[in-house]
Amino acid sequence: YGKFHYFLLAVCGFVSTSEEMDVISMSFILPSAQCDLHLTTEAKGWLSSIIFIGMMAGAYAWGSVADALGRRKVLIVISFMNALCIVASSFSQSYELFMFFRFLNGAA
Repeated sequence: YGKFHYFLLAVCGFVSTSEEMDVISMSFILPSAQCDLHLTTEAKGWLSSIIFIGMMAGAYAWGSVADALGRRKVLIVISFMNALCIVASSFSQSYELFMFFRFLNGAA
């Protein structure tokens, strides 16, 4: 292995860490979101799991696109989309909008 492989490993590690931090952050966000958005237990469950539903949908879609266009281009687009969805979800004022951006975040 050379410098390129170590660089590639570092980049993929940072991207993976970013995704996982967003998934884990929901455990810290839920108490505040419950108060601000007046969430029921069912709504909290959906809010916690919608990102995984987005991941299932995004894996099929982005996997096919990556095979056609190349993994590097798709990784850049997905990382940018992920960052935008994180910022947008942090400014969401309604439950539905928050769910929508969390789904897109999972799909990215």
